[in-house]
Amino acid sequence: MTSSEEIRKRDRKQDVDGGYAWAILAGCFLMYMIVVGGLKAYGVLYVEMILEYERGSGNTAWIGGICILLTLVGGPVANLLSRRFSFRSVSFVGGLLVSVGFISSAFVPNMDYMFFTLGGLVGVGYSLAFAPCSTIISFYFEERRALANGITVSASGIGALIFPFAYKFLIETYGLSRTFFILGAFVLNICAAACFFRQPRELVLEKKRMWKRTGSSKTPDHKSLLNGNSRIKRSESELTRENSCCRGFFDGLFKCSLFCNPLFLMYVIAFVLCMNGYGPSVIQIPGHLQLLGYDNFHVAIALSTMGGCEVVARIAFGWLADKGYLKRRHIFIFSMSVAGVFSLIAPLFKNFYFYVGYAAIMGIFPGSFWSLISVLIIDVVGMKDFTAAFGLVSLCLALGSAITQPSMGNR
Repeated sequence: MTSSEEIRKRDRKQDVDGGYAWAILAGCFLMYMIVVGGLKAYGVLYVEMILEYERGSGNTAWIGGICILLTLVGGPVANLLSRRFSFRSVSFVGGLLVSVGFISSAFVPNMDYMFFTLGGLVGVGYSLAFAPCSTIISFYFEERRALANGITVSASGIGALIFPFAYKFLIETYGLSRTFFILGAFVLNICAAACFFRQPRELVLEKKRMWKRTGSSKTPDHKSLLNGNSRIKRSESELTRENSCCRGFFDGLFKCSLFCNPLFLMYVIAFVLCMNGYGPSVIQIPGHLQLLGYDNFHVAIALSTMGGCEVVARIAFGWLADKGYLKRRHIFIFSMSVAGVFSLIAPLFKNFYFYVGYAAIMGIFPGSFWSLISVLIIDVVGMKDFTAAFGLVSLCLALGSAITQPSMGNR
């Protein structure tokens, strides 16, 4: 290898697995804690909103369901905007929308308006923060990619560990409306986390190449091209199609050709099934404990146990996946199998301590799939198609959770 090649390789790798990559990881960790941790703590707000507004549990669960649905379904749009503009600007705008959603929820006269404020605005804001946060980290880590993703997603466990008790304290001290106002100020930390983000080198170069192609497509002598051979004519046609805004938008938003990859399709189906079983547990566990006669304190303990176990498990699974002692797909299969067995036997028990253990199991095993989701996708499609692939996975997860999440609130 020549010295110039070594320099180019060193320049390309300088921020990978070290250097500024750790600043990116810090921003992702903070953002993931606020976004996903906040979603998981909705169970506490869910119970309080039922009591405050005297509405049915099914209607109240729909608000959380809409928020989660929009968080996931907006993935393709958020990743496309991140490539066109930047991860930082998209996530920053998302933080502003989340803040507006919470603050406006503090002033609504009845719960029906929260379908728009808490469900709509917060959900859209979360989507603009969640997808870029989940994607950018993989551009800055290679050898430690699974570990970095594990550390990032473990932040949701920190949020799930802290937020239930914080929500409970705020509600008891200030009431539900003022709690929404305080949360609106707190989530502005999403904007602070977004300031850590820096556009990955690959995407910067990609954007420069796109601008060069756009500029060069305006300069050819059209008369000479028309009089030239058919090869040149075909090239002019390809440039026109390539620079079409409509084509570029839909290619970036829905790269459905990825579904032609059988392995990618298999993983998408597996992720959706996992989300259907794991996602609703955030509402199922608090709702079921309430049905058994336990109060908000017991609900907070169960959710915090789940969050605490996630913190350790997601980092551990990420480290294990990077070491290569076990294949990543085998780790995923084993985790889902354990979670499935415990979910089948859970209805047979009514003891609070069992459900604390069940919450721990759900945090350790099915929760670990968030550590593996990015690395499994990259193993199949590579970094070139990663943002589009993650957007498609996010969209499919949203469709899968659209029915299961609200159904957990129906009794």
